[in-house]
Amino acid sequence: MVGTDSIVLGGKVLGVGEEITLDGAGGGVVLGTPELVTAGTDDHVEQLLGWADEVSGEVSRRGGEERLEAAQAVLRRRGV
Repeated sequence: MVGTDSIVLGGKVLGVGEEITLDGAGGGVVLGTPELVTAGTDDHVEQLLGWADEVSGEVSRRGGEERLEAAQAVLRRRGV
């Protein structure tokens, strides 16, 4: 039920400004902001990131997203 300044979710009344977190993978809703736990990458992801580093010509301690973006930028400049 949605009110003007609150919502009832799973039997709990949540007021304006209360934080909730949506689990994009599982679809769950959690009250507040849970601690994030990241799993290690598997061999396939490591291989993909290795290829991205080869394409970009950079080897650093950047995160996976930045490594993939650097490779994409190089490929765009090459017209691939």
